[in-house]
Parts: sequence; structure tokens; C-alpha cells
Amino acid sequence: MKFGRIRDDAGELSAPLLPPEHPSTTHLLNDTDRHGMDHQQIHRALELFPPEDPVVRIGLSTWGDKSYRGVLYPADAEPGDFLEHYGRIFSAVELSATFYGMPERARLAAWRDTVPETFRFVPKVSQSLTHRRGLADAQQGLREFLDHTAILGEQRGPLLLQMPPRFAPTPVSYDRLAAALSILGRRAAVELRHPAWFTDRVGDSPEERPDERGAPPAVELLREYGAALVVTDTLGARRVVHTILTAPVLVLRFVAAGDAALDGARIDQWTRQILDWLDRGLREVYLFVHLDDARGALRLAERFSAGLASARAIVRSPRSPDPAELYAPGSEAGMDSNGGERSGSRGERGTGSRPGRSDRPGDGSSSGDSHGQLSLF
Repeated sequence: MKFGRIRDDAGELSAPLLPPEHPSTTHLLNDTDRHGMDHQQIHRALELFPPEDPVVRIGLSTWGDKSYRGVLYPADAEPGDFLEHYGRIFSAVELSATFYGMPERARLAAWRDTVPETFRFVPKVSQSLTHRRGLADAQQGLREFLDHTAILGEQRGPLLLQMPPRFAPTPVSYDRLAAALSILGRRAAVELRHPAWFTDRVGDSPEERPDERGAPPAVELLREYGAALVVTDTLGARRVVHTILTAPVLVLRFVAAGDAALDGARIDQWTRQILDWLDRGLREVYLFVHLDDARGALRLAERFSAGLASARAIVRSPRSPDPAELYAPGSEAGMDSNGGERSGSRGERGTGSRPGRSDRPGDGSSSGDSHGQLSLF
């Protein structure tokens, strides 16, 4: 992810504190009725969701990275098998292929059938609608997106509607976003990158108290449609990091800094916050780790899982691959004498193919699929 990426020469960094819980979140969650809030209004969004136990799913931003060979996948894994191996470890993935170009339905169906029924894809809405057109006249395109991705069935998670930083809260953009949400409704998870979307509005009266401020533009609009407001936590864009829930769904895109201690401290803050929200009515959580280093990404995903182990929820924890599954007995592929990874071996070995694999529809083995799953956003 390029957005909010810090420079390699940024120097020593410390973990920034999360902002305090926003009042709109307090109003949404189910412990607020003891403060005299309107019970029916508070639970309106909650009632849109089934009463089963809350579920936490954890994943990465892609399954198609060839550097996962020998780390997450067997060293000789073929690209067409990557998703199957990924689905054994993680319970969700950002589906960026739909952002760059829409895969055929047969391919989406093949991906759906490759992973467990509890797995969720989070398709990203096409960049032609979001980044190129800024949601102008996007209703028909969004209807087609909904129809096309419906073949994922129950394994289709939230629809990631990601808007570029230039999409500021003007009257025009507000109307366009409202029109989009009228199509996507509570299926939408909206990522806004202009900080003005998160700024509390202040009235004209200089005597207005802080607790009388209007909600940020993003809150009222998304809450009206039951849509979730995505959190993108990246060190280079702290003004858009927030603690706002507009629906009982959290989608957190965690952009790691690559420093184990720093990222661990940031994750610990989030797990404490999420535990509290789960106790108070949060129903679904999607946590996505963005980090180029596969081994480090898995460790961070496992840290999220460990921090949420006490949650009153179903936590679909990452499953670390068994080293015996990565390398055949006696194989030295990709390994040094100490069982570590050989420099330069990632993604270079095990490229042979099994007979007939290339004929399987939608197996993701083409170079176009692998590239389409690597998100730059």
C-alpha cells in the first residue's frame, strides 16, 4: 500500500496513541442505553445483523505473492494452488483483482470453491468507478459490480469502496457517495482518505459546547445506510486514523512499519480497543495486515489473534504452516543449512507444473491474476 507509507530514512519512531473513542461510536454500541440514549436508534444498525456470536477474521492484502513460497506455501507451490494454501492459514483476504479489472464469474466461482465456507473475500470496488470517475454516475456500474461478485455467495464479505485522498467532503462528493451507498447499503465498507471526512463539524455559535458539535460528514452518511467506515492505520497518515464505528462491523487495514516492536505496540492498542468493542456489541471484525515480508506479516497476524484470544467472539486465528508442509523430507529448496531462507531463493524455485493444472478454470495461475492481486493502494 503506497498511501501513508513512511520513508525508509524516517529515523526512530514510536507507536502513536490511538485517538479516544469517538462519541458516535459510543452512541452506536449497546452499552450506551444506560446513558439515557434512544434505545431504538442505538440498535438500528445492530438489528441489521444476525444474532450469532461475533466473528473476527484475520488475513493479508493478497494471496498471489510468489515470495510466499517456502514461507507460507510449499516451496514448490504453483500459482494456481496459492489460494488453497492461503485459505488454510487465513480466514479472509482483500480481493484487489476486482479493483484492477473484473475477473470472469467462472474464476470467481473457482476461487470461492477453493477456500473453506467460513472464509471471506473482501472485493474492492473497481478503480474506474472510484479513482477515475470519483463515483460520478456510478450507480449502474455499482449494480453490475454487486451482480458480478454475487457468485461468491456467503463467502463475499464487505465491499471495499476505497476513495482517493482527493475525494474531499464537498456537496458534490457527498451526493455521489450517498448515491453509491443507496446501491451498496450495509454491504459497503468505505475507506475515505481525506482528513476532512473525520473532522467534527462546529456550528456558527461561538458559545457552542464541544459536546454539541455535529458529527463528522462521514458518520451521518454511512450510519444512515448501515455502512462501515474503514480504518486505515498507517504511520504516514495519522489524520485519517480514527475510532469511529458507523455499523457493527470493523474493517481495519493495518499498514505495518516493518519494526517488530513498533508494530507490536500498535497492534496491542488495537486489540485492547477491539476487545472493548466486542463486549459492547461489535459483530464482525476484519483485520488485514499489509507488509511485504511474509514471515513478518504472519507474526503480526498471530499477534492480533493472541491479543483477541479472550474475546467473547469466534476468532478465526491464523494457522502457522508446519515446516514439514513447506519442504519435502530431505529437500533443501529455499533453505540454508540452519533451516533458514536462502538469500534470493524466494519465488524462484518450484515453478514446475502438474499436468492439467493450467486447464482448470479460474485457478489464478496466469500472470495477470498474480499481478491483479497485489494491491498498491
